Amino acid sequence: MTFGPHSVTHPTLSQTGDEQLRFEISESWRRVRSEAGAAAVPIFCYPNGDATDFQTREENAVASCGMRAALSARPGYPSRRDFATGYPSARFRLPRFGYTSDPTLFIQVASGIEWAK
Repeated sequence: MTFGPHSVTHPTLSQTGDEQLRFEISESWRRVRSEAGAAAVPIFCYPNGDATDFQTREENAVASCGMRAALSARPGYPSRRDFATGYPSARFRLPRFGYTSDPTLFIQVASGIEWAK
């Protein structure tokens, strides 16, 4: 099991000032590293994560705090270009899919069958 930062107080990051934005990301990452140790991963998960909840400013802040990527709440699958080197990069706005307790659907999603449909 691994753990990544998500913010400290769960604000909509696009509605915060620059100082609070940096605090939310860096302090969350500091706490995860402190409490999770080797299970900490530098992958940020945006609070809320909808299209208007983060933009380029927030992506830049996430990158400058040492994150390697970030997940949004936008559904979908990442592509190879999402992991391209250089910045700006789609690595800081990766889509994700929700967890399902239906084992058949989970296998389809995890194996890529759902994507292929």
